[in-house]
Amino acid sequence: MSQFIHTLQQVIVLYDSSKKPYKIGDVVKLKRKSLLIIGIEAFKISGIELTIWYTMQDLEFHDFIYVSPKPMLSKLEHLSVLYRYNDERFEDLQPGRTVPHRGKRYKVIEHTRIAVNKDMITLQFLATQVLPMERGIVRTKYFDEKKKQLDINVF
Repeated sequence: MSQFIHTLQQVIVLYDSSKKPYKIGDVVKLKRKSLLIIGIEAFKISGIELTIWYTMQDLEFHDFIYVSPKPMLSKLEHLSVLYRYNDERFEDLQPGRTVPHRGKRYKVIEHTRIAVNKDMITLQFLATQVLPMERGIVRTKYFDEKKKQLDINVF
């Protein structure tokens, strides 16, 4: 699959309204190729520059076998935030990180949209709720660790 899935980097200077972030589903022409944006890999804000890395699919490559996505065990939630460009909380919104939302913790799975309006950035992303382990399993692990610490053998 690597021959038709690529990464594209876009740099946007904030306050410059001539350049807007791409959206998933947009088609971009690059080196006489048509590339479809299928995901947002990451983003970084440095000074007044917003750098976005996109996952792209070459629309001219058709010789591949489609594999249907596996169903998710946890339900995905669509979340969004609106921050100023220099807000440090953007660091917490990278995939794999957890964020609080309405009293629960969510793990960021994938960014779905980035929009810029002057110095404000709207970030939309998919997240799944972080669920704790079952009480019985946690209790067993806890007592096993306590036994190890105290060097107790129970017969």
